[in-house]
Amino acid sequence: MTSFVILAIIVVIAFLISERNVKTNPRFKPDPSQFETYKGVIDYAYFDEIIKGKLLYYDKLNSASKSKFLKRLGELLEVKNFSGREGLDVSEEMKILLCGVLTMLTFGYNNFKIRGFDYFVIFPNTFYSKLLAQQVKGLTVGTGYVYLSWDNVMSGIENPTNGINLALHEMSHALYIDHFHSEPNWWRFEDFEWEAMKEIDAMKSRRDVPFLRHYAAENTVEFFAVCVEFFFEKPVSFKQNRPIIYKELCELLNQDPALLMIDK
Repeated sequence: MTSFVILAIIVVIAFLISERNVKTNPRFKPDPSQFETYKGVIDYAYFDEIIKGKLLYYDKLNSASKSKFLKRLGELLEVKNFSGREGLDVSEEMKILLCGVLTMLTFGYNNFKIRGFDYFVIFPNTFYSKLLAQQVKGLTVGTGYVYLSWDNVMSGIENPTNGINLALHEMSHALYIDHFHSEPNWWRFEDFEWEAMKEIDAMKSRRDVPFLRHYAAENTVEFFAVCVEFFFEKPVSFKQNRPIIYKELCELLNQDPALLMIDK
């Protein structure tokens, strides 16, 4: 058995154990009554006003794609639920921006809502995770909840080409659990995972700074999330530096943001 296969088995076992612990622990199941959906009017012109200049991906789309984007954003606002913590009041604009990021991530899909993750818990800044026993910027758990620190969400949005986007990162974990971790779709992730394990092995064995940031070498699940950040924020550079991995992501997400020339 190769080291790549052994690594894959270890990652999957660790993931299943952590997911089981989360599902049986009520601390990671917030009360749904504490959440609310978008309370505003579904107004595409207003959505455009909120996200233009903030989501560079959206800015680069043609008019027809922008219309599709705004329609999907509205549909997501109708089903996603939000709750602020530590005194944070979740504004309608915040809900629009988060659903805009999710729209971007799943824009290549017909089934784009990631219905296994309909709840977003938002903190003002970093927060303590009992699951990890440390301060964190974000956390996605298998019970269908995404936890985010708003300061770090906005830092990612305001720096759209540096390859660091917390909202994209955590939503990528949600996508993985909801879409690729299930038996029917697992085979679609295998080719990407094989390339991921080779890159992780190379990252751990060399001293020079790799193209992807070092956190990607934690495991294949984190590698996927970091790759998604680079995929949307540095697509041209990604395609030039890691063409095989980039191609696998294009197939997984059914889109090619390099065509938008975001980081050019």
